[in-house]
Amino acid sequence: MGRSKHGGIAFAGLVVIAALGFTGFAGASSSSTQSSPTAGNSGTIVARRPALFSESGLCHIVNLVTNVTSTRSKNVNAIRFSFPRVERGADKALVRAAARALCALPVAPKGTRYCALDLGVRYELRFTSETTGQTGSIISKPVVIDPEGCTFVTGLGTVRSPTTQLWPILGKALGLNGATGRTFTGSLAS
Repeated sequence: MGRSKHGGIAFAGLVVIAALGFTGFAGASSSSTQSSPTAGNSGTIVARRPALFSESGLCHIVNLVTNVTSTRSKNVNAIRFSFPRVERGADKALVRAAARALCALPVAPKGTRYCALDLGVRYELRFTSETTGQTGSIISKPVVIDPEGCTFVTGLGTVRSPTTQLWPILGKALGLNGATGRTFTGSLAS
């Protein structure tokens, strides 16, 4: 085990991580490996290559990321979406544009807020770099977006607010052309 130049911890060997809610990280700030995961019958994630975990977050590795995985929370409400619960993007330019757009979001307002109805939809985004030789890939801290109610984005240091400009950029990175905020909040099933 050793420190990387990106501030993370390098791991080698086979690591098994219990999948809790969103697939991927287990624990608040524990390290993770997730390049080339395979799901076992017991719901575990097995990573086969070493990875570096960026403890400093996405905004410090924006120019290194090449992939993004978005996992929508399991909702118990009758909401319909036009895309699958887990969506991946691997166009380097589009993924980096999405990462830059997230890092440019304004800080969320403080104080009392009165918000629209929130039906519990959340998105967890995991940005990674491509695997390069012995160093493995770099994995950002998860970024969580709540597109409803008081709308917020966490995992970027300070809590931020999504803007209308974010949705088409994030949508393109995930292969969802013409995405809007409504794409990510879904619509109630009739």
